[in-house]
Amino acid sequence: MTPNPSSIRLHPEWRALQGVAYGLREPTAQGGIDVVLPQDYSFSALDEVMRPLFDEEIALPQETSSTAESMVHRLLHWHTVAQRQQKIPVFGNSRIVSARRVAGISQFMVAVPYHSPQATQQAMDWIVKTLNDLLNMRDPKAHAARAMRDFEGLVKSLRVHALGGINNFHLLRASHDLDIPARALFGDTYCFGYGANSRWLNSTQTDQTSALGVHIAASKRKTAHVLRLSGVPVPRHSVAHDERHALELAQTLGYPVVIKPDDQEQGRGVSAGLRDDAALVTAYRAALEHSRTILVEKHHDGEDYRLTVLKNRVVKILRRSAGGVTGDSVHTVAELVASSQETPRFRNYFRQHGKPLLHLDDEALGLLSECGLSPDHVPGAGCFVALRRKNNISAGGIQTLIPVAQAHPDNIALAVRSVRAALLDLCGVDFLIPDISKSWLETGAVIIELNSKPQVGYALAPEVYGQTLKELLNGDGRVPVHLLLCATGLDCPDAQQLQAFMQERNCNGLAAAQGVWVDGARVGDAENSFHAARIALLDKAITGALCVMTVEDILRHGLPADRFDSVMIAGEDAASHADKLALAHSQAMLKGGAARAITSAPQSLRSR
Repeated sequence: MTPNPSSIRLHPEWRALQGVAYGLREPTAQGGIDVVLPQDYSFSALDEVMRPLFDEEIALPQETSSTAESMVHRLLHWHTVAQRQQKIPVFGNSRIVSARRVAGISQFMVAVPYHSPQATQQAMDWIVKTLNDLLNMRDPKAHAARAMRDFEGLVKSLRVHALGGINNFHLLRASHDLDIPARALFGDTYCFGYGANSRWLNSTQTDQTSALGVHIAASKRKTAHVLRLSGVPVPRHSVAHDERHALELAQTLGYPVVIKPDDQEQGRGVSAGLRDDAALVTAYRAALEHSRTILVEKHHDGEDYRLTVLKNRVVKILRRSAGGVTGDSVHTVAELVASSQETPRFRNYFRQHGKPLLHLDDEALGLLSECGLSPDHVPGAGCFVALRRKNNISAGGIQTLIPVAQAHPDNIALAVRSVRAALLDLCGVDFLIPDISKSWLETGAVIIELNSKPQVGYALAPEVYGQTLKELLNGDGRVPVHLLLCATGLDCPDAQQLQAFMQERNCNGLAAAQGVWVDGARVGDAENSFHAARIALLDKAITGALCVMTVEDILRHGLPADRFDSVMIAGEDAASHADKLALAHSQAMLKGGAARAITSAPQSLRSR
C-alpha cells in the first residue's frame, strides 16, 4: 500500500521502563515512530506555527540524515517542553536509538525521559496529531490560531500531572543540571544521590528537618511564643474567639491591625493594614474560610523581606511588595491590569493555573476605594497602586532580589537565631524592618513568620536550588556503583567469588536476585535483580555497591542507576545465539553515559 504523501505514526507498543536506559538519566520510555516526508520538505511554515506554543527554542543536531529525522527531533523536543511548561519534570534529551528506511517509510526507535507515562503519551499524541494536520495543509500558518486553541486543551490535560508547589520541579531541574541522581519515592518525596551520600527531600523539608520544628512553624502562635522565649522580636497578637471578640482585640491593640489564620501558609486568609471595623469584619469572615483559629495582630510598618536560611547560613533574600500596577499617566488602573496579563510571568501563571494572577476582584476594589480611587483612575507615571493586602508571590506580589551582602550582619544573625530557636535546618524567615541594610537593634524589626517548607523561587536566583543540593549532599551524592551483567542466571558467580570481588572494589553492598547484603549480612529479599539494586542504592549504610543483574531483568526493567563505575559481562562466551542478541540489546541500553567502559568479567567471576 502506498503511504500518504506526508505522515507521522506512533507505534502502539511503547514501554515505560522503571529504570533508565540509552544514556538518559530519568525513567525511560521506548517505542517506535514512522515518518513519511519528502526529502525537500521545508520546515519554515511548520516551525512558525509551533514556535509560539513553547517557551524554549529548539536545538537541532547540526547534521541529520533526512527531513524525517529532523521531524523526529522536533517531536521529541516539543513533547518534553510541553510537559516542562506544566511543571512536569522531564529534563533529559530524548534519543534516537536506531533508524532504518523500509518501503519509503523512515522507521525510528526512540528513547524518551518520562515522569508520568500518561503525560508523556498525551503530549506525544497531541503533537503527532497536530503535525499530521499541519503537514497536509496547503498553508499551515493559516491554522496557527486553531493550533493555539487546541494547545490549551493539551495544557489542561497535562496540568493534572504537574508537581505541586514550586520547589520539587526546580530541585529536580537542579539535580539534572548538576548530574545528581534523583528518584521519586512517594508523593512529593524524592531521594537525591545514592547510598550513604543520599538525602531525602519533600520540597524543602529534608530527612533531617525536625518534626518538632515543623510542628512549631505550622502555628503562628507557637512560632511567636518560641521566638519570644528566645528573645526574638515578634508582633503582639491574640486569638479571636468570634467576630465581636476580634473587634475588641483590634480596639485594644489599636488600628491598624492584621487578620491571619493561625495554621495557614502562602498568605491564605491574611489581610494586613486594616484600619477600621468594617475592613476588619470583612477580613475576619474571609479568614474563617481557611481556618477556625484566627489571630488579630498589631500591624507593623516596614519593608517585608523573606530570608531563606540553610544550615545556619542565609542563602537568599527577597524584598516583597503587594501586587499592583505602576502608572504611566496614560492608562487607567483597569487597562494597566489588563496589560499586565500579557507579561511572561502572568501568561505562564495563567497557562499553569487557568486563572489570572492579578485582577480587579473585591479585594482590589476595596483597596482602591480606601484610597479614593476607581478602576478608571489614571495613575501618574511611576505611581504604584496596590491591589493586594498581602505580599505573597502567589497573590501577585512583586519580589526583588537583595544581595545577602547588603543585609546588616545583625539582621542575618537574627534570622539564623530564629531558625535555630525553632529547631529547623532549612527555613524561610519573614522579616519586617524599615531597611535591611541597617541593624534591627537600631531601627526595630519583627519576625512575622517561619516557614518550614519555604518556596524558594526560581526566577530571581535559580542557582539557590543547586547550592542547596550541593550543600546537603556534599557534592553529587554518589557512591561507587559497579555492575556485573550476567548473560543468563546460570552465569552469576557464587557468593564467595562475589565477596572477593567486592573487597577489591571497596564495596560493602551487594545486590543480586537472591537478595541484598550490607557489610556481609543479608538484609532483605528482592523480587528480581533490578529490585535488589534499587534497594541497595537507597540504603544509607552502603558506601559502595556491586549490582549483579541478568540481561533479562535489564531488558524488562531498565538500569537501576544512571551511571556505573565499571561494567563487566559474565557468560558472553557460552551464551546461545538468542542470549547473545539479548546481551547486545542490554549493552546498547548501557551506552550513552551509563557505562564508562564495558569489559569481560575476570576469570575469578565466571561460573562456567
